[in-house]
Amino acid sequence: MTLVPCPQCKSPKPPHQACPHCGTFRGRQVIRIKTKRTAA
Repeated sequence: MTLVPCPQCKSPKPPHQACPHCGTFRGRQVIRIKTKRTAA
């Protein structure tokens, strides 16, 4: 499987798909990524 770097976060992702790490596709936020909460 071919992976390309995400233009936003530079993590590897499949081409022609939204980035699973930052949720962007073609410069737009298309997926809301849940973040882990830390104890304060």
